[in-house]
Amino acid sequence: MLKSGDHTVNWSSFKPCSDIKKVVWVENEKITEIGFTTEEVNIDEEQDLLYRKQELTFNDPNKGKRTINLVLNRFTFEPVSCTDEGPFNVNVTYQDKEIDVNSTKYKRTDGVFDLFSIELLLRLLPLELGYTNELQAFNHMESQTVVAKIEVTQKEKISDGNQDVDAWCVQLFFGDKLQTYWISCETNEILKQSVKIRDGMFFDFVR
Repeated sequence: MLKSGDHTVNWSSFKPCSDIKKVVWVENEKITEIGFTTEEVNIDEEQDLLYRKQELTFNDPNKGKRTINLVLNRFTFEPVSCTDEGPFNVNVTYQDKEIDVNSTKYKRTDGVFDLFSIELLLRLLPLELGYTNELQAFNHMESQTVVAKIEVTQKEKISDGNQDVDAWCVQLFFGDKLQTYWISCETNEILKQSVKIRDGMFFDFVR
C-alpha cells in the first residue's frame, strides 16, 4: 500500500501548473455541458508546501461556486489542510494523530493522503499497462478514511484539447464507487475524468 512520503515516488518533482476543463453531465449517451472547473497548483519553496486550488462553476446562476484549497508537504504529499467552500463549507486540519473537521476530531491513519491530492499523485506514478496500487485517503465529505484501489486498464487515444494523444486509462475504486482518469503518456496531464453515478450516468471533466 502506497503511503505519503514513500521513497519510490519523487514527490518534489511536481511542478506548478494550471488547467481548465468543461464539466458535462452524461446520461444514456446524451451530453449536456453544465459548467467548468479550473485548477491551479503552486509551490512555496521557502515553506516546502504545495498549494492546489480547484474551482467548480456551474452555468446555472442559482448554483453556487465550489472552491477547494488543499495544502500539502511538497516533499511527502502529507496533507496539511483542506478547505471546501460552497455547498459543504468544510475546514480540515491534519494534526499529528488526529484530523480536525470543523472542530470534530477523527483518528489519523499512518501515511494517509487527502482525497483531493489523489489527482496530483496520479501524475507522479510510474503508470504502465497492468500497473496496480492502493492507498488510504481521508474523505472529508464522509468524514472517514477510504481505501482507493488504482489500476491502469489500457492505453487509449484521447483529445488533449488540440489533438488526439496517447493516454493511460486509470480506474480508481473507492469501495464500489468508480472514477476513471485518462492521463497523458507524454506529459502526465489529466486529460479527462469521469465519475460514474450509476449505469449510463456520468459526471465528466473534459478538455
